[in-house]
Amino acid sequence: MVMVADCNPVLVYEPKIRTFALIHAGRCGVQKRILSKTIKHILKHPQAKAQNMLIFIGPSIRKCCYEIGKDLAATFPEKYLANNNLDLIKMLQDELSSQQIKPHQIEISPVCSCCQNNLFSYRREGITGRFGLIGALR
Repeated sequence: MVMVADCNPVLVYEPKIRTFALIHAGRCGVQKRILSKTIKHILKHPQAKAQNMLIFIGPSIRKCCYEIGKDLAATFPEKYLANNNLDLIKMLQDELSSQQIKPHQIEISPVCSCCQNNLFSYRREGITGRFGLIGALR
């Protein structure tokens, strides 16, 4: 289980080798390419292939609500910024593309954790609870 409030909960699944990873992909992790590192780790298995992988990105703070300061914004490429709003989903999509993951292999929740009042949001509430993404194999 991975617990998040506004960060991206990500599931990476490689069905041929029956392996999955749950990732807590917040701003720092996305900037440090945690998703690519996870995929590369899975691909160390001799039978694992990028074209087999399925990716799910759960509810998280989206560009509409994720305003960051100018100093922090300066550390990101402009293509991920709209004014000072950061688009982590676009960053994750580009990262997946760089790992040969195609759009049809990716499912992205359309839900913004900050806009949706029934989800926890650190940005909206300050100190708050967490929601979880659970993975299991049968």
